[in-house]
Amino acid sequence: MAPRDHTLFVAVLRSASAGRATAAGCPNRPTSTLTRVEMVRLLTTLDQFEARVLAARLGAEGVLWELRGGHDGPYPMGPVHVFVEASDLERARELVASTEALPVEVDE
Repeated sequence: MAPRDHTLFVAVLRSASAGRATAAGCPNRPTSTLTRVEMVRLLTTLDQFEARVLAARLGAEGVLWELRGGHDGPYPMGPVHVFVEASDLERARELVASTEALPVEVDE
């Protein structure tokens, strides 16, 4: 069964505006709001390490990501699905396409 696209709610932290009362009437206290984020599947891999490295690369580029499937737990096995925010899907695909495989060293 293929994983479905889904929605997440992400807490977005906002700093307080100067002189404006925010949370609990405190002018210097930041507030947070929940933002709805549509997540779509970027790819599926059988390699948990590859999925984690890709997630790190996406995060370094500012792309919101989520891993689902066999990537966690005491015995991680099975496919790992990498999801990204729908608005970042094309940029994430470009990052995957621009990633080069490391050369394989052969002992002679």
